[in-house]
Amino acid sequence: PFDRDGFYDEFKEKIQNALKWAQDEEFEQAIEEANADDFIPMKIKSFYLYNSFPYDIYLGITAKSFVKLISAGKTYSHSSLSKYAKKNVKFLYIKKDDQLKYLEQESQKCLKAYQAINYNNKDAYLLMLRSITIAHQYILALGVNSTVMQLTDATINAIIELTKQKARLGDIFLEYPNLYQGISSKSLLTAMISIAISKKLGWESETTKRKLIISAILHDLTLPEEVLTKVNTVKQLDSMDIKEKTRFEYMNHPMDAARFAKQFVNYPDIDFIIENHHELPNKNGFPNKPSNSKLTQIIAVFNAAQYIAAEIDGEEISNQLLAKTLKQMTQNFDIGIFKETQKILKQILKIKA
Repeated sequence: PFDRDGFYDEFKEKIQNALKWAQDEEFEQAIEEANADDFIPMKIKSFYLYNSFPYDIYLGITAKSFVKLISAGKTYSHSSLSKYAKKNVKFLYIKKDDQLKYLEQESQKCLKAYQAINYNNKDAYLLMLRSITIAHQYILALGVNSTVMQLTDATINAIIELTKQKARLGDIFLEYPNLYQGISSKSLLTAMISIAISKKLGWESETTKRKLIISAILHDLTLPEEVLTKVNTVKQLDSMDIKEKTRFEYMNHPMDAARFAKQFVNYPDIDFIIENHHELPNKNGFPNKPSNSKLTQIIAVFNAAQYIAAEIDGEEISNQLLAKTLKQMTQNFDIGIFKETQKILKQILKIKA
């Protein structure tokens, strides 16, 4: 409460400590006063995809105090970012004038890189992760435009080709860079798992594959916090210490993401997949709890894929983890139209055949 005794003194002390901490870090430049509207927040995990960044990166100290953390083009280590993440820093900032240039330039770099992609090199996964991250930032900042469409189409093509070249899902799990846990990583895992299931179902339609992948790219787009990608059930959410606003945004993120999906006019009906990606045949899902008769097989495939991706993202993927995940799923997924998907997962969800 703001009106409690000693609030002002305690608040002042906290601000002074934060400023002193920033000064003690020996930043290249002194703390500068600036208008917060001149800066764009970017999730700190976004910067894990780079070793250097083309624009100055700032740390926000107060609403009007920013300090340059890393100069444009300067090499930095992931451990240096982890230091701030451990202090509960969730966002770093770039100047708003740089945002459009950054998004456009990075999109073009990714498009060019796809032309020379090597699917036998682990950098292929990093390119896809970077592309999904840029697409998310572009959509949230500026909406869906031609650049976003080009980038997502190129990413979809690459994922289809990668899953063609890898004989088993387990081969992908062995190669997957688990350092990059978060919305983009879960999106990529969801896409590859859903394609693996669809193969066993005998789905050869290119259109269906593309719908599954674009749905995977978009389904968690509007989550307010990266940690929420690991939440699959309302029970898990209830066990977390989060603000009511965050809880509300999580419960509604399927509908919010579905609204963005409608802007992808080349992929009709993906909003239906995305809006239902947490629904279950026994009505234990959310947010709408439709009857089993309203859930289709493509929903069963996608929901199972995103569930598994949430459980394994950021983890050392092993047969033990995969078996544990399958066991967790039995109660909610081995029902109705979801049964066939669950049967297929028992065949393909392993590191070695």
